[in-house]
Amino acid sequence: MIVREFREPDIPALFELHQRTYIDKFPFPDWRDPLYPIKETVENESGRIVGAGFLKILAEPILIVDKACSSTERAHIVRELLMVGKMETSKFGIPDWHVFVKDDKGFVEFLVSQFGFTKLDEDVLYLRLE
Repeated sequence: MIVREFREPDIPALFELHQRTYIDKFPFPDWRDPLYPIKETVENESGRIVGAGFLKILAEPILIVDKACSSTERAHIVRELLMVGKMETSKFGIPDWHVFVKDDKGFVEFLVSQFGFTKLDEDVLYLRLE
């Protein structure tokens, strides 16, 4: 097998592979999107395309909030940081955030109920910004 740089003529084979195997898991990547700076294709010994890898740049907001503040103050701090963060993120054309929360189910529920985050896993949240 060889791994080589992705080329536009690879799309039909990769699209068919995606439709057959991953259609219900995730959308086919938009290979023209600059948020996919690394794109590789895998061919087997006979030259048939058997896989591809796309590296997508993700945004992970990180919040540092003084837990000595009241819960009302903390909520206000988070609200302000997220509002400004959304505006700043949009300047880079990044359409979504992935958030990783460790050991704080209350904060997870706060982000889900107050800001529209979706739980992908117990500690992983997602927010579409557009």
